[in-house]
Amino acid sequence: MAPTAANILGFADMEDATDQQILNAWPAKLPTAVIRLDPSITDPALDPNTPLVHSGSTALEVVEGRGFVMRQIGGDCPTSRLKEPISAGDQLRISFWVRMKAANKIIVLYTGHYHESKPKPWAIQRDDSNIISRTRINKANEWTRIEAIHTVGDDWTWDSELLPPEKCNHYQLRIRADATTAGYYLDDFKVEKVASGS
Repeated sequence: MAPTAANILGFADMEDATDQQILNAWPAKLPTAVIRLDPSITDPALDPNTPLVHSGSTALEVVEGRGFVMRQIGGDCPTSRLKEPISAGDQLRISFWVRMKAANKIIVLYTGHYHESKPKPWAIQRDDSNIISRTRINKANEWTRIEAIHTVGDDWTWDSELLPPEKCNHYQLRIRADATTAGYYLDDFKVEKVASGS
């Protein structure tokens, strides 16, 4: 498909979805929760959740622990999750806001790729082509915007063979806090296709 400035990720901004839809769209290997502003409180300064939401009324909290939160973006994803398919050679601009619960921690944005032709189906690429960004968050309890460009395809390659993901959950955007169990908040996640490989 042609490049687009539109967000191709469904439920990415955490708005316009039920708590369960958000949790289903953002599966995790650690505890998560949906944070919402209280609609009955008319003055945002009085809502204790106001600092925990970057914009709108909803954010995703990664409570604590080691593990990752992910978005499934592989082949055959329903349009509610991925509005247009991703192909090898596509260039993606990925941006989001993060608020760490502890200072001087590193947030890693990377991909996970599954394919039966690899020695272990979830084996990680040896050349770090699956690492999109590593960002040190210096201050706790302050929103920080992260933006990175990722070219799809090298992270689908094993022993020089391109192995496109077959199912939605076979290609994942993953986020983890490196070497810490500190939690964090995510909001306003955006994936734009800025160049097309097909």
